[in-house]
Amino acid sequence: MTMIANATGALRAALAELGKRVQEIQSNWGGEISKYLHAAGIDSPAAWCAAFCVAVYVKAGGCPWLDCGAPAYVPAIQEWAVKHGLWRARGIGNIPKAGDLAIFGDSDHIEFVEWGAAAATGTIGGNTRDDAKQDYPHDPRLQGLWRKEYSADNPRIMGYVALSSLPPKAAPVNPAPHDVTVTFRGKVIAGGEIRRGQTLAPLRPVVEALGYRVTWDAKTRTAGIESGA
Repeated sequence: MTMIANATGALRAALAELGKRVQEIQSNWGGEISKYLHAAGIDSPAAWCAAFCVAVYVKAGGCPWLDCGAPAYVPAIQEWAVKHGLWRARGIGNIPKAGDLAIFGDSDHIEFVEWGAAAATGTIGGNTRDDAKQDYPHDPRLQGLWRKEYSADNPRIMGYVALSSLPPKAAPVNPAPHDVTVTFRGKVIAGGEIRRGQTLAPLRPVVEALGYRVTWDAKTRTAGIESGA
């Protein structure tokens, strides 16, 4: 089964969460936190840094690692990434892109990558701990959720889950039309086509072949069918 990831949509969803009041420090529940955890299948207080990442991908149309067994558990996400060839250790040449995930420490924290460059990486993430209070001591809107920038050689960063390398979710397209012909008493009277299982043909030649006539009201832009007698 081919995995897909809407990294662009997930980025939009992550940015939309900035500025929302998450919940008081040390609560692990309530407000937006409950929604993040619920997206990961958790309906009780729990650490939610990974659940936030799950939630933004769910909003974007689907979380690629949702079926890994523990989608809100950072070690499980890293294991899933390694299994599918999506793990990129921090180092020269491994520059993350928007939509990737940054894993920190000994797989004990994760954040959503907003942007990546050779010198630094920008992230959006959160957790219920004093980090949020230290980063935004005067902004109650951002309790528990933050936007950070890390140098490329920051030893706290363990590596990245390269979700941006997955093929994007394809937009639905209409199937190509199939040409058909319409016959009446053995004579071809019109050409048509099949779209989405329906046969489309011009009205006038079909109606006239059946002995009726087509009328047109230009004011109301309405076609009518009348007896040909």
